[in-house]
Amino acid sequence: MLILSKFKLCVADIEQERIAEAVTHVIKGKKGIEMAETIRRGVFSEGIAIGVAKGKAEAEVIGEIRATLKQRFKEVPQDIKEAIQSMTDLVALESLLVHAETCKSLDEFGEALK
Repeated sequence: MLILSKFKLCVADIEQERIAEAVTHVIKGKKGIEMAETIRRGVFSEGIAIGVAKGKAEAEVIGEIRATLKQRFKEVPQDIKEAIQSMTDLVALESLLVHAETCKSLDEFGEALK
């Protein structure tokens, strides 16, 4: 959950900063259209940065899940590796990491993937 929390805080900080900047420039008036375009470009760039950060967070949790399973059960079947790799929901991945640490078998873990 720590990775997800850090990701949410990062997104919240960016959003609050952009909203404050937009309000400030709209209030100032004359250059509103130019500033709106600048903000739009900035938000787009930050959207890309957020997407990259989310992808990195997902990859980190996926790596932790795979390492945990390998440490606990030695061999991890390819179908389980592929199922984990295809996941993009950070909340589900964090939950799956906890399950990887506590499940009694790979079969039990595989059931959690369904």
